[in-house]
Amino acid sequence: MEIYDYEFIDGKRLLGFITSDEKEPLLPKNPTQQQIQANKTWHEKTRKILYWLSVSVFNSMIVHIQNAKSSKQAWDTLVKMYNMNTQTHKMQFNQELHNL
Repeated sequence: MEIYDYEFIDGKRLLGFITSDEKEPLLPKNPTQQQIQANKTWHEKTRKILYWLSVSVFNSMIVHIQNAKSSKQAWDTLVKMYNMNTQTHKMQFNQELHNL
């Protein structure tokens, strides 16, 4: 991925949160303390990644990820936006070359 050097997230052993390998532990009707803690830990980690992503992108991109429910959702949005911008720049560059 070119939009963000995700080696930082991988180095924190949290890459699964943006690749969907780490799913949110859903709580049953009467959760155990261990299940509650696992759910809480998952939310803490995904919020941490959301923070890292938000401080790593241009201010103009924050608006697109500020309501993300998970780091995976924010990541996917950024990837989509980056890919669209890259395609737009390529088309613009090609147009400028043809105009020479």
